[in-house]
Amino acid sequence: MDTLADLESVWGPDLRIVVARELTKIHEEFLRSTVAAARADLAARDRIRGEIVLLVEALPLPLRAGTPGPNPEKLSARISRLQTELGIDEKEALKRLARELGQSKSDLYRELQRERARHKSVSR
Repeated sequence: MDTLADLESVWGPDLRIVVARELTKIHEEFLRSTVAAARADLAARDRIRGEIVLLVEALPLPLRAGTPGPNPEKLSARISRLQTELGIDEKEALKRLARELGQSKSDLYRELQRERARHKSVSR
């Protein structure tokens, strides 16, 4: 219930989820709904038992207040600046920038690749 409350506070009550309980067992159950409806349904029960798997709709992570998101036009410049200033490679620069922005290194790398692909297609 705490996890559902956290999901609702971050992504809102309309976030689509699936609560899967007791998978591959005789009392297998799937509750497909919004996070708010699932919380209401589960809160109305006397108790919740069993092993639970929670599936969550993939949505972009909301930006923290006051934390700028990665600017696709300037991401490569920021990485280059970190490389130059700190004498580090691209991988380490990505790791540091991801930590600074509160994002995953993988997401930032994918955005860098998209930026480079856009630049390459514009240059042609």
